[in-house]
Amino acid sequence: MPKRKYCEHPTKHANSTRVRKGVVQVSPHLSRFLIPRYDATDDLICWFCPRCHAFEWKEMMTRSLMELSNNESPNEDESMAEDASVHDGCLREYAITSATNDSRFSPISRDEYPLLSCAVSILTHFEPCSSYMDWDVGIHGIRIEYFNERGAKRSATYLPEVAHENGWNHIQTIDSLLRKGGYRAPITSDIRKSVHVTRYKSEKLTLHYNDFAESKLNSSITATCSYTTTTIRQQV
Repeated sequence: MPKRKYCEHPTKHANSTRVRKGVVQVSPHLSRFLIPRYDATDDLICWFCPRCHAFEWKEMMTRSLMELSNNESPNEDESMAEDASVHDGCLREYAITSATNDSRFSPISRDEYPLLSCAVSILTHFEPCSSYMDWDVGIHGIRIEYFNERGAKRSATYLPEVAHENGWNHIQTIDSLLRKGGYRAPITSDIRKSVHVTRYKSEKLTLHYNDFAESKLNSSITATCSYTTTTIRQQV
């Protein structure tokens, strides 16, 4: 691992005279996601500033969840179980990153645990759109695919609540997604028409810390009782 240095994001600081120091180590899993995403020539991207790291982790997790939701091979149980294990590991790592390395907030302290709740959006009902206008604000999330100025394929996504919460219409949402994905050229009507849009819905699941702690306690009690019963039977 090379010595910690400046943020190595391929595009975020391209037009900046002041590059943030890279203080968050990029995992191999995230690095493998970034190489084809940005046509990076380096074998490994090692350091990000907290803002870039949080942004790319969210992009990778959204892409991973969409691919998992799009899995249309229910008979391939072994493959799906392996995918679920990989995604579970990614979710765990992303949760830790969000809690401790989000540059917008201070790291979460132990005293704050009872105040926390965790929400996960399950993406469902993926459908190709006939045009960039073929979706409903506040109901659908959208994922766009397009080619940037250099001809490289890019993608970006917003969950259903994003456009509604920001008060955006269809055009504003598409334009914001293009910028989010790194498109820097002027956005014209022809550019919007060339974008491939997939719409989807989401189901949001929320768990409060107190409920989580109670479930862990109940699980521990059940495991202890099971162990005690087994021990007694063995002694008999």
